Amino acid sequence: MTRTLYYCIIMGMLSMLIGSCHAAEGIKSVDSTTFKAEISSDTVQLLDVRTAEEFADGHIEKSINIDVHEPSFTQIVKEKFNKKQPIYLYCRSGKRSMIAAESLAKEGYQIVNLKDGILGWLDAGYPVSQK
Repeated sequence: MTRTLYYCIIMGMLSMLIGSCHAAEGIKSVDSTTFKAEISSDTVQLLDVRTAEEFADGHIEKSINIDVHEPSFTQIVKEKFNKKQPIYLYCRSGKRSMIAAESLAKEGYQIVNLKDGILGWLDAGYPVSQK
């Protein structure tokens, strides 16, 4: 009985480790300072996955808005973004952007996620555009 219990615990832990490593493949999460430095290029692909209303309230300059909850989210990204270049993406706090990151990584995109979202960006004192 005890041996079986230990076996189940070990197998459960291994499956969690393997599953969590696989989900993060192709995704790099960075802080605001690193994100800002990496998006300074004019050719960067910058994606805001929040709602249109949130985007209008303030977004990182040069970002394209595609709501991650849009039913055709992945298809729209495929039409607008080059798979050969990384996509830098963010949301409000980092949760929705990680959902988007996992979805896009499965499609073969390399993703750089702003781990604390635009809230972390604002906390760092970085500017946003309103259009």
